[in-house]
Amino acid sequence: MQSSQRAATGKLESYTIRGFTTFFSARNGNTNLRSYDSANVARVFANTLNLAARFDFSRRHYTRVVAGWEYVASRNTTNNRTSGVAAGVGVVTPPNWDLANPATWDRTVPALADARLTAHTGTRFWEDKFYLVDALALFDERLMFLGGLNYSKINNLSLNHLANTRIRIKRDRTTPQSGAVFRVTKALGVYVNYSESFRQITTLRTNADRSLTPFDPLIAQGLDYGLKFDFGDGRYSGQATVFDTKNINGRQSFSATDAIGAYTYETQVGENRAKGFELRLSANVTKNLQLVGGYTQAHSYISKNPANPAIVGRAQIRSPTHAWTVTSSYRFASGWLKGVSVGSNLSYRGQAKAFETNDAYPYLLDPRVVVKARAGYSAKLFGRPVSYNLLVSNLTNEKYYPSSISMGDPTSYRFSIEYRY
Repeated sequence: MQSSQRAATGKLESYTIRGFTTFFSARNGNTNLRSYDSANVARVFANTLNLAARFDFSRRHYTRVVAGWEYVASRNTTNNRTSGVAAGVGVVTPPNWDLANPATWDRTVPALADARLTAHTGTRFWEDKFYLVDALALFDERLMFLGGLNYSKINNLSLNHLANTRIRIKRDRTTPQSGAVFRVTKALGVYVNYSESFRQITTLRTNADRSLTPFDPLIAQGLDYGLKFDFGDGRYSGQATVFDTKNINGRQSFSATDAIGAYTYETQVGENRAKGFELRLSANVTKNLQLVGGYTQAHSYISKNPANPAIVGRAQIRSPTHAWTVTSSYRFASGWLKGVSVGSNLSYRGQAKAFETNDAYPYLLDPRVVVKARAGYSAKLFGRPVSYNLLVSNLTNEKYYPSSISMGDPTSYRFSIEYRY
């Protein structure tokens, strides 16, 4: 009896190195003084390094490893100036221009640089992110496992140049991700995923005793599982998902009064949760016509709040129970319309709470359907591909409130040209 064994082999599949620097300056006003003016200058620098490698254990089993590093650094400075003289510093506020008063018509406006500096602040931010992900494929990719770790280190420095003070916030955290997929048949598979993420607020939290401390990181945890299906030689595909997400260290604001006076403080003992179901369907009805639809049913609620137990179980604001969307796209492949494409998107959001109130007297956002339409044309210009696109948002001019503050945007148009060279 003769047996053979194939040795494991490995190779570096790809690597990516990217870096960019951006510089932008924003000013509210111009070089001449108004009653109040401000200027902001900011820079952003980022680097990315990705390495991918594949190792084959046999003809039917392999693993793919991806490692990466991302680095982001940004800095900005803001200064505010105002008119008026204080302690002998500054310039006199010029009179307002008045059509009925000729004496104000030819007034002299001082330069902005001569105005009194009321605030000069800056921020420096650094983030290092390292990640390692491994995908293990067994039995010709019929069974796959995914596991990974993400490590992020955040460093934020807030500067007050007038008071000559600085506050530093440093946070780091390791978050995991994992998942598995099993193909029951070529057209049907089951899967499960779990992941965590965090976000650091870079300002300071006011506590009940008026002390200032860094915010705890906002932590998100998510578990989802379901089915994936693909049939008709790839013409029809879809996904059915059950999800359960949790947001920890949520912020809550409270008002209080002490010997100094009234003030607002925050705690981070809250927890929000969302459970629900999602369905996504995609169909290539013809070679040129595609349809994509989705439906979500979610129950988003406050799951924990020791500071205010009475609100536990209440629905989250601006979180509808039902939502769906349908997107269509059609491309003309022949005839005098060849190169033309059209599409549409219909989205529905059900009724939701506008803001936090007693459930007995809720303020509600009405359900709405918003329609978008698109038309495009692709051709060549000087031998290079060029595309023209027109997007119409809120085609029916639906009047709705996405929040309790303001109405949604009316019908708007955006035309763009993309030229590749």
